[in-house]
Amino acid sequence: MKRINLFLFSVLCAITIQAQEHSIVRYVRVGGTGKGTSWEDATGSIQRAVNAVAAFGRGEVRVAGGKYPEMVKIMGSDIRLIGSIDPATGEQSTQTNLSRIQIMNRPCGIYVAYSLRNIVVDGFAIVRGGADKPFDYDSDISMASGGISIHSAGTLVRNCSVIGYKTGEYGIDMDVPRVTLENCSVRGCNSGIKTYGECELRQVVVSGNDRYGISANNCTLTGCTIETNGTCGIWMENCRLYQCIIRNNYPRDRYADGGGVVITGGDRNILHGCLIYNNTATRGAGVLTNTKCYIESCVIANNLSTSGYAGVDMQYNNADLYIANSIIWNNRTQGRNTAVNMQDANLKAHGCAIEGGTLVPELDEINGVIDLSAKNIDPAKPCPRFKKVAAVIGAVVSDKEKQKQVLQQDFHLTAGSACIGTGQLIPEKYTPYLEINRSALLDGTPSTPLNMGAYANVAE
Repeated sequence: MKRINLFLFSVLCAITIQAQEHSIVRYVRVGGTGKGTSWEDATGSIQRAVNAVAAFGRGEVRVAGGKYPEMVKIMGSDIRLIGSIDPATGEQSTQTNLSRIQIMNRPCGIYVAYSLRNIVVDGFAIVRGGADKPFDYDSDISMASGGISIHSAGTLVRNCSVIGYKTGEYGIDMDVPRVTLENCSVRGCNSGIKTYGECELRQVVVSGNDRYGISANNCTLTGCTIETNGTCGIWMENCRLYQCIIRNNYPRDRYADGGGVVITGGDRNILHGCLIYNNTATRGAGVLTNTKCYIESCVIANNLSTSGYAGVDMQYNNADLYIANSIIWNNRTQGRNTAVNMQDANLKAHGCAIEGGTLVPELDEINGVIDLSAKNIDPAKPCPRFKKVAAVIGAVVSDKEKQKQVLQQDFHLTAGSACIGTGQLIPEKYTPYLEINRSALLDGTPSTPLNMGAYANVAE
C-alpha cells in the first residue's frame, strides 16, 4: 500500500510540474520596453503579452496599473488576463492601482474571440480616451459591439468596469452562454449589459446608461444594482433575480412602457428578495410583464406611471402572476394608487400587503393579503411602516436631488408593522418555482420567520 501511495504521489507531482512547465507568465507595465518575462523586463503592450501567451498555448498576463491606449484581442484558449497589479507586492488592487484600457476610436476595449476555453479577465477599467467614432463593420472583428465583447462560452469577467463606452450598443456584450460577470460595473454607456443564455451576474452595478440597463435571456442575477438607466432597468426573459435593487430608472422617451423590470417571455421569471422602487414609465413602472412571473419577498414601492398601473402591470390575458410575502405600496398613476393590474390574467397572492389593485377574490387565489388602502389600516398596526421612506415620486426636483432622496430610503420593517410575522408558507404545488423557503433575503438573512418585504425584521 505504501508503494502505491508513493507511486500516486510521484505521478501527481509529475503532472503538476508538467502543467507548470506548459504555462507561462508575461508582465506588462506602462513604458515597458522588454519582452515581458518579469517586471524588470516588462513589455508596454498588453496585446504583445497576450499574443505571447496564446502562442505558447496557456498562461497568464499580469498588468500593472496605469493607462493603456490599445484594444486587446484574446485569440487563444487558457489565458488569464489579470490587471491592476502592484509590481512591488504582486497583489491586485482595483481601488488604488487600476489598469485602464483607453478605447479611443477603437471598436472595443477587450475582445474575446469565438470558441475559446478557460478565459479569465480580471481587474480592468474600459474607459473613453477620445472622440466617439463608429467602427468599421467590415473589419476582422466586425461584430464587436461592447466595451468588453465576449464570444466564448464559459468566460469569467470579474472586478472590471466599463465607463462611457459609446462606440457600440452595450458596455459588456456577449452572444454565448455560461458567461459569468462578478463584481463588475457599467455606467454612462449607450446600454449596459447584454447577456445570452445561462449567464450569471453577481454583485454587478449598472447605472446611468442612455438606454437599457440590462437585456437578459435565461440568466441569474444575484446582488445586483440597476439604476438611473434611460429605457428600462432590465429587459428580461426567463431570468431569476435574487437580492437585487432596481431603482430610479426612467424612459427618456416619455411614451415608453416599463421603467424597472420588463418581462417579455418565458415561464420561469422569478424576482426574490428585491427592492423595485422609484421607477417611472407610461405603464408598469415597477414591473411590466406579459407572461408568467413569480414575485417573492419583494418591495415594489414609489413607482410612477403616467397612464397604466404603476406597481405591477400584466399586459396580456391568460398569464399567471404569483406574488408571495411582498409589499406593493405607494405606486401611483395621476395621483391614485395603482398597485396590481391583472387584465383578466390569473393572480395568486399569499401573505402580501397591497395598496390599490384589481384583486378579484372570487376569481383569484388570495390568502393572507393585507389591503393597504387608507380606510383599512389599523392605526395600532401601521403598515407597512418602513424605517425611512421619502415619497419622492412625482416631485419636481433636480435629478441630483432625486437620486439623493432615493439613496436615503430604507425599506427595513420597524416595530409594530403588520407585515412582521404575517407572511405565509407557499403551497406545495408552487414550490418548484417559488423559492421562498430556501432563499435569502436582501440583507442575507434567511426567509424565516416569514415577514413581508425584502428584509427580515431587525432590532431597533
